[in-house]
Amino acid sequence: MLTYQSLERLLMITESGRNFSFPNFVEIEIFLEPSEMFGVGNKSTRTITQGCSTNAFGSLHTGKFSFPSGQISEPIKAILEWSDQNRRFEMRGNKVYAKFECKDIEELLNYLNALHYVFPTLLAIELAEPPIVTSTTGRVGDVPFIWGLSKTFPMGISISTKERQENFVIDSFKRLIPVCIKPNRRLAAALSYYYVAKRLIEAGNCPQEFLAEAILNYCKVLEALFGDKHDTVRDGLQELGYSKDEIELNFIPVMILRNHFDVGYITLSMFKRDQLNELHNYLGSVKFDFANLLKLVINKVMDGSYHLKLESDLEPSKDKQKKLDDLTNTFRKKAKLEANPRKK
Repeated sequence: MLTYQSLERLLMITESGRNFSFPNFVEIEIFLEPSEMFGVGNKSTRTITQGCSTNAFGSLHTGKFSFPSGQISEPIKAILEWSDQNRRFEMRGNKVYAKFECKDIEELLNYLNALHYVFPTLLAIELAEPPIVTSTTGRVGDVPFIWGLSKTFPMGISISTKERQENFVIDSFKRLIPVCIKPNRRLAAALSYYYVAKRLIEAGNCPQEFLAEAILNYCKVLEALFGDKHDTVRDGLQELGYSKDEIELNFIPVMILRNHFDVGYITLSMFKRDQLNELHNYLGSVKFDFANLLKLVINKVMDGSYHLKLESDLEPSKDKQKKLDDLTNTFRKKAKLEANPRKK
């Protein structure tokens, strides 16, 4: 469930010489973004006040739309309290505030995990935009703490020069036509899947937020180039000159993760922290292996030393076309029902 998002977090006391003591009263503060749907800030939003007059702004370049005005005019205030249990949850604007009596550090961590990871998922089924947590802090008694990551994750820093950046662009121009011709459809697909994987890593609130989906797209890179079986991938990589160790260390683990660990299929269990740390370290570098693979394939295709598997027919199979025809009818039926809802 949280195989890739559950990063190692530590309770860091922000005043030297202080220590936690339990049992004690605990306060937790969590800030959520985007804040406009909670009545804070003035950026464009997709949450507008009922009855207000506003105009939607749509971009023909991205297809996205939002409302530049008309958002909730003042910070929200929502409170839920269990006085008999000494527990109180509230939200003021985009700040979540919790106060409760806590018997030990394990119970504190349970509350932190629930508020940090689960509460935003509950809000997401009600709100127009899924909220993300930007900070989690609190106090145990009068001892302040931050619940922060044990380390930061560099996101592929590139040391370059103006000339090198210009050469990257020129190389991409040279590769454009060869990649786009019909016999190289597999290569174009592999590049697209790699692009999506890299976008997912960059777009997340942290590099691991969409890591499972990135792994899925890394696997699609291999499948587009070589097929969906481990041995056909091994054979294809060997043909390109990769050693057995390079294949087994850099590429096959991604396929195993896809099939067994919370990517293609759900995983409800939680794994050991040291295993997850090694997993995150591995996945932090694997994007470079895939980028180098794609550059190698492009160069070999362009110089004629490597030929991708050709598809005899790029049209959908009869079975797939029938399934999509049936789905299209379902989509139209759903749209018709939504356009003309029955009165209860």
